[in-house]
Amino acid sequence: DSDAGEEKTIVGEWTTKIDIADILAQCPGFDALDEDLQEIVMPKKVMAKLTFEFKEDGTASMTMHGKDAVEKWLDQTADNLTDYMEDLVKEQGGSMEAVEDFYGMSLDEYFAELLEEAVEDVADSLDVSNEGEYKLEGDKLYLGSDGRFDEPFVIDFTGDEFEIVSFSGDDTYLE
Repeated sequence: DSDAGEEKTIVGEWTTKIDIADILAQCPGFDALDEDLQEIVMPKKVMAKLTFEFKEDGTASMTMHGKDAVEKWLDQTADNLTDYMEDLVKEQGGSMEAVEDFYGMSLDEYFAELLEEAVEDVADSLDVSNEGEYKLEGDKLYLGSDGRFDEPFVIDFTGDEFEIVSFSGDDTYLE
């Protein structure tokens, strides 16, 4: 077939990013925070690297590098919480030294530890590798195993660019 040379192939290794903010937002305790703290703590956008390798035999592997993204988010959020608390302490006429003496460490260290504990289990689950099967139908990429496939990703790939345009299923494929 003369069109065969023009057909896009997904065989090979591809890297893209996926937003894991919704997964992090499900961490225990976040929903119990007051509105101001939720605004600071709730992740807006946390991009994790996702690597796919597609083989000619229809098998695939997927690796998500979520822990790095979570660590960046933790650092930024701890800084934001520290700024918020410093402003609050100043408004109340208090002293940062007294607050840090109370916690036995800097506020930045305190918030970093607190957030790390809150997201520890979720963060560990975001560094995953899976193997299975794939099929590509136009711009729909199906991943699965034993001949059963999940809801498709809608993807766009050209040259060495790979983008997940949408995903309509649940996130169980990440577990």
